[in-house]
Amino acid sequence: MEFKVNPGILGRYKNLNYSPWYAIAEFVDNSLHSFIENKETLSSIGTSKLNVSISYDSSENGTLKVIDNSTGMNLADLEDALEMGRLKSRSDTQLSEFGMGMKTSAIWLGNKLTIKTKHYNEEIERTVVIDISAIVNSDLKLTVTERNVSNSSRKSYTIIEVTEHNRKFQGRTLGVIQDVLKSMYNKYIKAGEMDLYWGDSILEPELLMPMTTYSGNVLKKDFEFEVNGKKVKGYVGVLEKGSGKKAGFSIYRNNRLIQGYPETNFKPREIFSSEGGTNNIVNQRVFGELLMDDFGVTHTKDGISFQGDEEKLFRDKLKEESNYFVNIANMGLDEIRSSDGSVDRSSSSAKIIQQGLDNDLENDKFIQAYDDLELEVTATMQSVPEFIEQEAVDSNLLYDRTFSFDRGRDKKHIKVYLSEGDTFAPYLIIDEDFEESILRVIINVKHPFVRSVKEKGNEAFKDFLLQCSLDALAENKLMHKDSGTIKPSEFRIAKNTFLKIYSKSS
Repeated sequence: MEFKVNPGILGRYKNLNYSPWYAIAEFVDNSLHSFIENKETLSSIGTSKLNVSISYDSSENGTLKVIDNSTGMNLADLEDALEMGRLKSRSDTQLSEFGMGMKTSAIWLGNKLTIKTKHYNEEIERTVVIDISAIVNSDLKLTVTERNVSNSSRKSYTIIEVTEHNRKFQGRTLGVIQDVLKSMYNKYIKAGEMDLYWGDSILEPELLMPMTTYSGNVLKKDFEFEVNGKKVKGYVGVLEKGSGKKAGFSIYRNNRLIQGYPETNFKPREIFSSEGGTNNIVNQRVFGELLMDDFGVTHTKDGISFQGDEEKLFRDKLKEESNYFVNIANMGLDEIRSSDGSVDRSSSSAKIIQQGLDNDLENDKFIQAYDDLELEVTATMQSVPEFIEQEAVDSNLLYDRTFSFDRGRDKKHIKVYLSEGDTFAPYLIIDEDFEESILRVIINVKHPFVRSVKEKGNEAFKDFLLQCSLDALAENKLMHKDSGTIKPSEFRIAKNTFLKIYSKSS
């Protein structure tokens, strides 16, 4: 009896839980690993920098092509590259290690893989075409063709082509692939060791900057700790400009991004309140990098593979290193006054608040909304009666309360409804039925702002509903004046009374 592996299992690789950028990165990893391992030899023949060019055609007969100027492959190298699961020899910069990446990503991407390659000390170009369907059906024979390229100006190269695609990438996905790849290899690009192209465009990594206070303090610190003898190095800080997309940690192993900006930022719940983060100031501001060369990775290289209690120890120590900056990000107005009692506009807390207001009030869409305010109000008011009739129904009722007022001589009903009827409807509608003394408060949970509040959790949403209810009660009280009109200042004073009483009782 012997353990057997049916080649048909390879067909299941089409269904791997890959992201397109990680699949394409497998080809780049091979090029980069080979370049780093043979840097001195390549430099001696005039190749001092790795060039990797990626092109993608999403048409029906599309092609993914990856071209590099690394060492190329001789016949023995090519045979090794086509052996499934052959472990690579250990090196100081382990980027290609499982002997599966190129094959699994090619199978996931398409049904035909073509490799053309020229080794740096040979004058022969070798080509092999792998028909994935034939391999799955146990036809494992491959034919390698050779041609003399002694007149070629290129010292060495490898050209990978994947065709007959299983899936196609378009629109935003193509942009995300480019953003992730330039982040994934940004350390090699910044160090001048590598140029990475998408088509004719060179990919330039974005630099995330820490905040510098007006007094010149840079809100960033380096740290190093160990987890069961394995080193973790990196930094943590506060972003110069708040961004939920940019906050969080980027994890690198051998200078290659494993998890992080711009699509898979690591936001552990110990720091960011919930796994992946919530939309608060910490999730907009705290960021950092982690270098974890001593740890293993998953076979798709999109996460660290922890052993035993490593993950818990790692998370606890990362929280310790981050606490100072979490506290800075969380500082409120109590922290922006100097010892003499005056507002300290140069404090880190003040700067966070100032920049937050800048981001909000300088937003182009916000300015456009202000320009169109009068027109928007007129159009919305016309649709309000119909919206109330449709949404103030029992199936949407969340809260129903009767209370006495006017020293117990009269009663009022307040009903709070949650509407999911229309993204474009107002976030809040207050309607009063004078005959039945019913005050109806309709919250549009499809509204983008209300939706963002809901995502912060039940407590935040409860506070939001309270504010809406107080607005309704203040407005209702003032509407009973003889004039029947409400001045904005009167409304603010009425609501102020509610808030003072609420604050004392809570």
